[in-house]
Amino acid sequence: MLATGAHGSLGIFFGFAMILFANALISAVMLNGNIFSRPNSYIGIVGNSLMVIYVVLVTFIPTVEKLTLEFAMPAGLLVMVWIFMCTRKLFKSGNVANHASLNFA
Repeated sequence: MLATGAHGSLGIFFGFAMILFANALISAVMLNGNIFSRPNSYIGIVGNSLMVIYVVLVTFIPTVEKLTLEFAMPAGLLVMVWIFMCTRKLFKSGNVANHASLNFA
């Protein structure tokens, strides 16, 4: 759909919005837990919230295309940083679990 220029369509909106809302919710849950750091959670909340704003503006107010880029650029970078930080923490957690299970075997 993106290749045909349907980026601002209502069908694309639901696909993007559900993922972004889920990511923001995951970040909020991470904030209450003790596994992930607070900066990790805040970066996820801010990045995904900015992406939601971008998707809403592109879909429902396509005439403000220049303004939407001001939300999309920092949002994309923050979401990439958030994914990297989550991945790094999960790999570290997995390595600790693997080493602990090897010691007891």
